[in-house]
Amino acid sequence: MLALGAENAAALTRIGWDLADLLLRNLRLAGRADITRLARQLNRTEDKLERVLQELEQLRDELARERAEAP
Repeated sequence: MLALGAENAAALTRIGWDLADLLLRNLRLAGRADITRLARQLNRTEDKLERVLQELEQLRDELARERAEAP
């Protein structure tokens, strides 16, 4: 009887952990690796945006110079 109770307790514990894992997976919570990957991607995107903004400023300066030189 004691062995049967222990088996049932172990089975219920396993079902509980499986349910918790399934719940976390379905909530789609980000893990540490996901957050690190997203941080790297965000840094690359910020760098690209900074380069685009610098290029835009250069083009504006060139356009202003050309307009100033035009009669």
